[in-house]
Amino acid sequence: MFKKKPHITFKATIPGLDRAWPIVPMSEIKVPQNKNSNMNVCPGILDYNKSGYVIRAWSEIHIEKDQEGIFRANINDREHDITKGTCAPMDKTLIPWHYNDVTEANVIKIELPWLIETPPGYSCMQLSPFYHFLDMERHIINYPGIVDTDGLHRLSWIFGIKGNDPFIIERGTPLMQLVPFKRQSFTSKLSVAEVSDWMYQKMKMSHISPKWYLRKLHNKKSYK
Repeated sequence: MFKKKPHITFKATIPGLDRAWPIVPMSEIKVPQNKNSNMNVCPGILDYNKSGYVIRAWSEIHIEKDQEGIFRANINDREHDITKGTCAPMDKTLIPWHYNDVTEANVIKIELPWLIETPPGYSCMQLSPFYHFLDMERHIINYPGIVDTDGLHRLSWIFGIKGNDPFIIERGTPLMQLVPFKRQSFTSKLSVAEVSDWMYQKMKMSHISPKWYLRKLHNKKSYK
């Protein structure tokens, strides 16, 4: 019997957003690549770039400093007035650490203009679309997280500002990679591997058996 796949629903809260900048599978967005890069052949990277869904900037987002020297995000499309309570620097007590050159006052939260619903028992990992986002890495650090989207459907994009210069996030820029998963508990144990086991795995991944992982072990994932 054919097993029914779990279903994720994306509901736009801005009229026309579902047509202009819909949430789509990651596999539909091409990654800027260097022809000589290992990104072209590494199965782990290729799999990451095709996992889940991508949320893109629905408008130009201007990152600028206010009179107090604190970075703020200004959204061009004012008709939905996302700046009132949904787009603001985060309180210092909520982000009590420094991350490289990111300080507490330079962490911003923007509520996404989407409602995201998953079946009971399913959550979503909010990840950085790292390989799609390389041009923005000099400006932004994405903060990953997990949301139980079977109960809470409103998600926020949280990011830190690097440096002191203002910049613009263009429409269509991938902001977040969203990967749904089924919640389950695990137990763990520690043991010592035999050297022969380690060498056997290394041999399989070497030139003796090229693409062994892709041919023998890799499981294709489907996001539509």
